[in-house]
Amino acid sequence: MSLNAAHVTPEVVLVFDDAGRLDAHVVRWSERVRARMAASRLDRSLAEGRSPDSSVLLAIRARMLMSQRVRRSLATAFEQLSNPWPADERLGHLPIPTRPLTRARRELATLSARLSAGPVSVRGVAQAQLLLGDGAGPLYYPKTQDALRDAARLILDALEPWPA
Repeated sequence: MSLNAAHVTPEVVLVFDDAGRLDAHVVRWSERVRARMAASRLDRSLAEGRSPDSSVLLAIRARMLMSQRVRRSLATAFEQLSNPWPADERLGHLPIPTRPLTRARRELATLSARLSAGPVSVRGVAQAQLLLGDGAGPLYYPKTQDALRDAARLILDALEPWPA
């Protein structure tokens, strides 16, 4: 038995319209594609604190980032990074300096745990995504030995869904 478009529940996001009223928007296929193509730009906006309900594309990207699949994938990556690494082992395609990893081990493990369970903010999830994907960032090219640990701590603060 195959599903046709008539039996699929449409995806709806809530966004503010030009008059400042909350509006339910039915997501089109083309908007999903545009959100995937603009993922890095949208992630940066969300990581900076822009509200997901300020545009359709941000709302779609926020929903993608908050999915269990993406959060589980990020958690697994941080868990792997928190494991001890031999000093001379290459991690992935880009060389990752192991001393900053060792110094950030506790924060990376905590990031993994926070992403795996409980409520988190989309801002923090976007920041975690950017940390892993930024080939010029503190994971791959730390400016100091503690740059990765400091970045992880900032993400942990941003993951809190209800700031104090």
